[in-house]
Amino acid sequence: MAKITFIHPNANSETDFKGKKTTIPPEGLCLLAAIVREQGYEPNIIDAAALLLNNKEIIDILKKQQPDFIGITSTTVNIYSTSKLADKIKEEFPNVPIILGGAHITIEPQSTMKEFKSIDIGVIGEAEITIIELLETLTAKKSLKTVKGIIYREDNKIIQNLPNKIIEDLDSLPIPAWELLPEIKKHYKQSVARAERKPSMSIMTSRGCPGKCIFCVQNQKLRGYSAERLIFIVKYLIEKYKIKSLEINDDNFVVFKERLIQFCNKIIDEKIDITWSCMSRVNHVDEEILELMKKAGCRRIAYGIESGSQEILNFEKKGITIEQIKRAVNLTHKAGIKVTGYFILGHPLETKETINQTINLALELPFDDYLPSFMIPYPGSELYNIAEQYGTFKKDWKNMYQWNINFVPKGFTEKELEEYFKTSLRRFYFRPRIIWNYTQKLINPKYSLDFIKEGTNALSFMIKK
Repeated sequence: MAKITFIHPNANSETDFKGKKTTIPPEGLCLLAAIVREQGYEPNIIDAAALLLNNKEIIDILKKQQPDFIGITSTTVNIYSTSKLADKIKEEFPNVPIILGGAHITIEPQSTMKEFKSIDIGVIGEAEITIIELLETLTAKKSLKTVKGIIYREDNKIIQNLPNKIIEDLDSLPIPAWELLPEIKKHYKQSVARAERKPSMSIMTSRGCPGKCIFCVQNQKLRGYSAERLIFIVKYLIEKYKIKSLEINDDNFVVFKERLIQFCNKIIDEKIDITWSCMSRVNHVDEEILELMKKAGCRRIAYGIESGSQEILNFEKKGITIEQIKRAVNLTHKAGIKVTGYFILGHPLETKETINQTINLALELPFDDYLPSFMIPYPGSELYNIAEQYGTFKKDWKNMYQWNINFVPKGFTEKELEEYFKTSLRRFYFRPRIIWNYTQKLINPKYSLDFIKEGTNALSFMIKK
């Protein structure tokens, strides 16, 4: 039985938030592990991000496991730390193929393979079908030219094969092998700002997004689990891990309206003891659906607001209006569901006026949480190719982290953007209503310790000059 170890590496991005971060289980790796196990391979997962492992500790684990293949996932944020890990692995295991998957290699296959010599094979796009074809071909020591969806090295050349098909029916996929991760309750904790009950878990129930935002690289066909499959997974997590709350990390959980209604009705009818949060576009909710979601256990919805300027929203093809934002947030608050707003500061058309419009919108509406970030023109996005027309853009992959400034629009300095960022946080969170809401968690013994840890870090960040 051939063995493969999947690695979820540490990100190397430096932020002002110190200490252990909240961690989301690497569901994609768990899914791949379940798939290869069904085909007779022996999988293992090393979640270095959850365990805070350094490269030496990862190597020590690999020495004990002695895998025949090693798979690593990476985004642009941690591609350099991933490459350093790959270099160390190649030194210790020169004959073991190192396979890289994830968003970065999918968007930048050629340049990634050229720069990072220790990567033997890259999987482009969805890996569920590709991984089996790849492992079978490697095991049989056959040529990789017939394996779709990969890029690889052969005779000092980089060869990119034709793309593979996508998974049309997500219900056909197995339950992710979460049991291969370190203890769920201990190592995967949602932020106290999001987790209504403990233990909590995060899951993905769909792929793709209908949006056309120019700052996003999401371009997959929209697909999702059926309501029946989703309920099955929820019950599985409750039975196996005693989960009380779920964070659904789909880009837009509400887009599948019929599925959402079926899902909510099943939770209500079967009296399933679960609370959950999700993300949505503001133009996909109405009063009726919000009331149903609340009744079915939805406790929080996060909306991508991005800007308080209609001109900026139009330029970035967000496909929403300020009036739709106000309506959705007010209706969600009225339904008794907490509201998180995701905002971006430093858009291509940003001015002092538009950035104040954004901050004022966050203060005007009944948001429970305000989560700003800086504009990052990621590789593969439309904005990546035009950003330099609108300001100063550092294309270095090392700096592409949403709390680092790598794009500064014309009319701003980096220091000004940072000050707007911190000032907006202080103006939002240092208000009686918000302080009172968080005080309720502080006095709750279930949340108090985690709240103090997270709150101290956040407070230090906001008041730091």
